[in-house]
Amino acid sequence: EQQDMVEVGKSSGSLLRLAVFLGLPFSILVLPFLKVIISILYGVAYEPAYDAAILMFASSTFIALGSVISSTIIGVGRMWVALGLNAIWLGCFLASMFTIVPENGTEGLAGSYAIAYSIYLFSLIWYFHSRFKANTLKLLPVIAAYFPVMIIFLLEISTLDFILRLAYGVGMAALFCVIGYGFVLEKQERELFGKVLRRIRKAV
Repeated sequence: EQQDMVEVGKSSGSLLRLAVFLGLPFSILVLPFLKVIISILYGVAYEPAYDAAILMFASSTFIALGSVISSTIIGVGRMWVALGLNAIWLGCFLASMFTIVPENGTEGLAGSYAIAYSIYLFSLIWYFHSRFKANTLKLLPVIAAYFPVMIIFLLEISTLDFILRLAYGVGMAALFCVIGYGFVLEKQERELFGKVLRRIRKAV
């Protein structure tokens, strides 16, 4: 059974590394457009929701990455583990909600989601590495580096011109692509990604 879990960990770990490599830069690229999207969908009056939208979008990124691991855990029959990890999420969410929401309102609630899902994702990666012997701990500093990028969007970039926000987002996304390709992906995953790019180039 342990050998089977190791084999499952290899395939799911590869999927997770690819998800981090592709997902984080894409998420950063979307952040500069959130204010524009909000204005188009709801009107200029809703632009103050920009900060909450950033935090909720970050939460959705963590959810997408975590689903790779959580589905694997459930798939091998570790339901109680999945329940325990979800209990960690619930505890973190409630604790942060009661701490942050009274002073910060909507932004506090969105921040509570982001905090809870980030801790949930880190817990998933730690468990996945320890039980499935997947080489995923190296993803933690890369995911942690996503937080300063998001915080800068929250504190400073939201007041700047769209072109400056876009330049910052593109620069950070490019940096995460370089880090992801050189540090996150393993040799076989880089080869796979190269084959996909070559096929796309031929199709175009």
